[in-house]
Amino acid sequence: MVRSSARPLSGSAAFWVSASVVAICLWGSASPSMVFPLYLEQWHLDPEEIETVFAAYPFTVAFLMLILGGLSDRLGRRRTMLIGLSSLAVGSLVFALAPALPFLYVGRLFQAIGTATALSAATAALVEFEPQRRAARVSRVTILATATGLVIASLIAGALIEYAPLPLHLTFWLGFALAIGIAFLVLRLPDHPEARVRKADSASSRPRLPRKAIATGASALIAAYAMGALVLSLGADIARDLLGTDDAFLAGAVIALFSLAIGAGGLTLGHFPVHRLAVLGTVAAVVSLGVLLIASTQRDLLLFSVSSLLAGAAFAAFLSTALGVVVAETPPEAKAVTMSRLYATGYAVQGVLALALGAIADISLPAAITSWIVLLAVIGSVASFLVWRRTRPARPARESISAG
Repeated sequence: MVRSSARPLSGSAAFWVSASVVAICLWGSASPSMVFPLYLEQWHLDPEEIETVFAAYPFTVAFLMLILGGLSDRLGRRRTMLIGLSSLAVGSLVFALAPALPFLYVGRLFQAIGTATALSAATAALVEFEPQRRAARVSRVTILATATGLVIASLIAGALIEYAPLPLHLTFWLGFALAIGIAFLVLRLPDHPEARVRKADSASSRPRLPRKAIATGASALIAAYAMGALVLSLGADIARDLLGTDDAFLAGAVIALFSLAIGAGGLTLGHFPVHRLAVLGTVAAVVSLGVLLIASTQRDLLLFSVSSLLAGAAFAAFLSTALGVVVAETPPEAKAVTMSRLYATGYAVQGVLALALGAIADISLPAAITSWIVLLAVIGSVASFLVWRRTRPARPARESISAG
């Protein structure tokens, strides 16, 4: 068993270390986005070659989560997070040293393994290290960690690409250092009683998953990831076009507005009932994409910035809805496997949507944005209905009126 001779962290510190694992997983998901244009330019690649690297990732994460997502319910949170962080570090190292396209596939595979193992374990650990098991606080901190990882992948990566040496590699050296540093902190996590090895020597010991809650939460998570797929896959190109420059830092700063809005939304929206959050997310998503459509056709950077802020708010609202529904109904003995099912659904659908979005955008960017307006309106409406139906208060029994 992995142990540290250092004094274990307090429950509060362990909570925030678990949040940092979520952040580095989201960094791993978005880390190549700012570098892909450089690969096209310096390695003389076709766009389709880079798109396959991007599109294969969510499918790989989803598949691995279905296989490995419940690992921490058996091995414990700490050991599983260490496995994931080690894989993320290896993936970052491969990207940092990559001389050609095949290495990107290898690096992306290790990043997928790391996210598949560490993300659900870290989210489960957040629930366990939250003293009062407050689902709303877990959702807020998870969203804040998501925003932090995306800011590192956009704003900080853009600065390193534009102003530091080794633009193809330095951002991944940063990710490698962060993964190793967080791993040393994870070594000091205490053994939580609910994270001990679960004996499963009979079929009766298998936990019963809240499948209806997972399906309801997944509808909101799919909406969040659909929003993220558009911003992260097309946002940098749109920003560069509107800015009229290839400055990676400026493009990253504009994209970072999306991430900062996610963080702000996570801090401010957590007090709303989840059924209202789903509706709010739907409205914000549709308005955001409408503004983006105008910004892209009129080449208006201010409108694009407003669109990014609204998109971040929509993402935060949808993600908070998904986590709020699922965390509240997750049995203690199956936190990780439940979260893995939720995340796997989101990643799998994101992969399909990213391919569809890329195909439509190659034909017409306005057509791609318009189709996403319709898509988010439909998915958001479905999610809002499912969440409302699941979380609505029970109607009081109608009292019988006697005539006597």
